[in-house]
Amino acid sequence: MFPPAGFTLIELVITVAIVGVLALLAAPLLEVTAQRHKETELHLALRQIREAIDAIVRQCRTRKSNRPPTPRAIRPIWTAW
Repeated sequence: MFPPAGFTLIELVITVAIVGVLALLAAPLLEVTAQRHKETELHLALRQIREAIDAIVRQCRTRKSNRPPTPRAIRPIWTAW
């Protein structure tokens, strides 16, 4: 006769348990990777803010007054009269 084909219940349970343990080990790694990605984006945003502040400071130092330049779109209303 032919040997029985397929897997036994024990083999399937052990396989599912091993896959579950591997998933539990991989979950924290995914969280750390996501956190590092967010931190990288924040560092890039911080660098852009620093560059913008430096540009304003350079522009203020070349002007005679120490006030930062105000864009026309956000100038106070009373200066338009």
